[in-house]
Amino acid sequence: MNRIECLFEKWAELSSEAEMAILVYDAGKRKEGMAQFKHIWQMFQKIFAAEEDRISLEEAYLDTMNMVLNRMYLELEETEGDEALWDFCNQVCDLFRPNEIWREDYAVCIGRLLQKQGKPDECDRWFSACL
Repeated sequence: MNRIECLFEKWAELSSEAEMAILVYDAGKRKEGMAQFKHIWQMFQKIFAAEEDRISLEEAYLDTMNMVLNRMYLELEETEGDEALWDFCNQVCDLFRPNEIWREDYAVCIGRLLQKQGKPDECDRWFSACL
């Protein structure tokens, strides 16, 4: 099995886990679903840290990972403090290219948190870097 086939196989396994976690979360078992989302996110970052590995998946991961990340973001925003949200949004923005996923919400969240901390200059630099 070549590298690309191996990556597709790993994504297929992770995708199945993600789809189940989404069902669990959407069925109202938010804690259980969130625990699964965190595991999936950690594994995704580990397995697909290299941009070329994600590119080799030919965008197969986009819809599923967008759903997972969106639910994680909303849950963290609702139940966790600013630090957890900051860490999560930073991880998303560090891993993905701007055109790879819909990451604007994560970038805006970081800007909002910088403003909240009274760091308008850092916020401006952050948004300039995001462009």
